[in-house]
Amino acid sequence: MVCRCTPEVGGKSIGIPAYLGRFIATLLIIATVGGLGRPGPAWARGDSTHRLVEKRRSLVFNLDQCFSNGPIYSGDWLGLQRMISSLKAFQSRYKVYALVSGMLPPEKLDHALDMFARNGIPFILDVWGSDVETIYRPWMRHVKPYDVAHGRALSIAQLRKYKAKYPKAFAGICIFEVFGQNYVDGKYMPAHRGDPTWPYRKRMPTDGFFHKRYLRQYVRFVHENGMFAIFCDWCWLGLVPYRGPILRRLRENEHDLLRVIDEYPDTVIVMFDNNAPIKRTGWMSSFSRFRKAKIRGLALSDQAWIAPNPMTASPRRLGLWARSAFAGGCILVETEPYWYWWRLPAGSLIRVPDYTRNPAWTDRGLPRNTLRIFAGMLGINLPK
Repeated sequence: MVCRCTPEVGGKSIGIPAYLGRFIATLLIIATVGGLGRPGPAWARGDSTHRLVEKRRSLVFNLDQCFSNGPIYSGDWLGLQRMISSLKAFQSRYKVYALVSGMLPPEKLDHALDMFARNGIPFILDVWGSDVETIYRPWMRHVKPYDVAHGRALSIAQLRKYKAKYPKAFAGICIFEVFGQNYVDGKYMPAHRGDPTWPYRKRMPTDGFFHKRYLRQYVRFVHENGMFAIFCDWCWLGLVPYRGPILRRLRENEHDLLRVIDEYPDTVIVMFDNNAPIKRTGWMSSFSRFRKAKIRGLALSDQAWIAPNPMTASPRRLGLWARSAFAGGCILVETEPYWYWWRLPAGSLIRVPDYTRNPAWTDRGLPRNTLRIFAGMLGINLPK
């Protein structure tokens, strides 16, 4: 499965391949006036590369992917407030966004969004992606994704309610690894359909994970509301070594994406996820077709999953990736997982005790040294 993680319990991996994984978000945006506001379509201004020039660069951090011990899922408001305090330190030089899963328990999600709005942190909701199929478990209390089979966490009607409640704080949505999950489902579902022990058997769609009509619905919503949509994946033409039917399907998927981008210009941010063990160097050259399209800009998902065990990843290496993406014209850099940056337990896919009651986690939510190093490379000194 394409899941942005290799969760660990008690320091031991529970066995999900690292590159099949989902991501916290650090969105790095170059630009002119107003952060991720809408200064006017780049394509209409005659900018051939369609780069925004923002007044401040922007960072977006993914704070909870809906693991069974995530800070929001666990109601760890002390830990979350400490994380928010770290984000506020970045605001001296960057526009900062929080990214969270849209399938979190509604009451807890609302509480977290209230905290973001109260602290002046705009947020992005992860609305459609591989996490819904790979992280969600039926036993999770009050977690009810809108469409599990196709990875949709929230419906358009639900998004309208959030936009009405948070007109300024609700800044955008994230569509995560739907190409990659479409490939994984197509490859593994036929082989495992008859295996009753395979955990994903009942969740996989019979009609494919990605659908153009879903993409158009989400992008139309954000376009009409002056927001942005991040479309991130590791599965792109020119970067994956696929052939035959898989290659044809991916080509069709990208064609559909380009059509929707053309319908709703200056709305979609196209992002490369560097977590998969595929071609990484020179990745920007594989996106020339998107530079010519009416996108809002290119972006990078800069993940600790670049290492087999994310906790062994070098924060300096991630910092260099971010700098390189910025220098190459990217308007966004995303990074994860959250427990790599903050003192929190590694995300779990099984039932685990409430860590907030464990004396070993009294410092939960405080920044790790990895975040301090990464911040320093971006010109930020985190308070001690």
